[in-house]
Amino acid sequence: MKKEIKQQENATVNLALDFDRNEVDKVRRPLFRSYQNRLNINGFRKGHVSYQMAEKILGKGFLDPELLQELVKENLDNALDELNIKIESKAQLKDYSFDDNGNLSLELEFATSPEIHINDLSKLIEDSEGLENFEMSDELKDKLFKDRKEGLLIELSEKTQTKQPVENGNLVSVKITGLTKEKAYPENYSLIIGEDDCYFPTEIQEQLIGKSIGDQIEIIPDEEKITAEIVDIQNITKPEYNEEFVFNNFFFDSLDDFEEFLRNQAQNEYITKLVYSNGEKQFNKILEKTDIIFSPLYLEEIKKGINPDLIELLNSTNKKFNSTEDKVEAYLDYQKRNELVMYLTNIGLVNPTNQDRVEFLQLKNLSTKKLNLPEQSQERQYVESSDLLHNEVIKSLGTINYLVENEKTKEEEIDA
Repeated sequence: MKKEIKQQENATVNLALDFDRNEVDKVRRPLFRSYQNRLNINGFRKGHVSYQMAEKILGKGFLDPELLQELVKENLDNALDELNIKIESKAQLKDYSFDDNGNLSLELEFATSPEIHINDLSKLIEDSEGLENFEMSDELKDKLFKDRKEGLLIELSEKTQTKQPVENGNLVSVKITGLTKEKAYPENYSLIIGEDDCYFPTEIQEQLIGKSIGDQIEIIPDEEKITAEIVDIQNITKPEYNEEFVFNNFFFDSLDDFEEFLRNQAQNEYITKLVYSNGEKQFNKILEKTDIIFSPLYLEEIKKGINPDLIELLNSTNKKFNSTEDKVEAYLDYQKRNELVMYLTNIGLVNPTNQDRVEFLQLKNLSTKKLNLPEQSQERQYVESSDLLHNEVIKSLGTINYLVENEKTKEEEIDA
């Protein structure tokens, strides 16, 4: 078999495969034998009609669909591997022909990985803002420690369900519904009334006070309405904070040792998030300057909704889509991000995290070595590591559907 890329543009490849007569006959013979046993033709015993006679009765090329399917099935994967082509759609048959000697030429078309064009990448890297001069104030250190300590106390508190209306200090669980382009909300969420919260600022928490289980409030009261329904209310009794509490729960002999550990941990987590959020900021700047071209074949499949990754992604979100176009747009935004992550990872610029979806990225040129991270912390190794690889940045999309979708079953008899 000979193989040749005839055309490659707009993330679409046309691939020519040529088979000599011997290669064709090697596949055709067993296929026709299976036909012989199913053909009922007057004047011939079952299983004894010749190929030439079958062609005269059934028409020239009656076996071509199954023949092409088998040839592609047996040879396409190896051809793609040798040419280093990754396909992202079904292989579509563009044309095929036999010459006078029985040699076969066929042409396939399929989508490949999107084309990525970044405008002024070197300048974007040059202008990126690092964190080398970042300094943590004593006031911030104290706040981080206090928040960390309070969080542990709440986590280890005794919690009892109550049917009384919400009041300050309650642990409230809510179910969030709706869609906003500005912020993604979790479907189920819990918060402490009166505590700082990224999803429920003070003015929204005040709406919850006095409400009961089953009541709803609007988080964003506009055309993109986000509502929160109260599903559980609990009273919290915090444990007494002393050396006995620290020893029983964390195995520290003294409060001083425990608080030093807690301070280091809180500071390190803050800096880790800062590094990743800064990397995310730089990544989004690059994304804005990036053109990503998807093959029309790939877009056609996405619009048909046949991609299992698309269905899985959309089912896992708490978003409501008004149309197929909205779903396609959301999925392509997701894919554009992942494709750029892969590209920047391959050229050694980005370290994706090991989360299920890439949420934070660290540009390698943004050094963290000057940051005063606690030496014993595992998170320091995590931030500085250049070997962090995302375990599943992007799944391969779609599988080859080998040309013939409605293959006749072998048990079926063909009447001429």
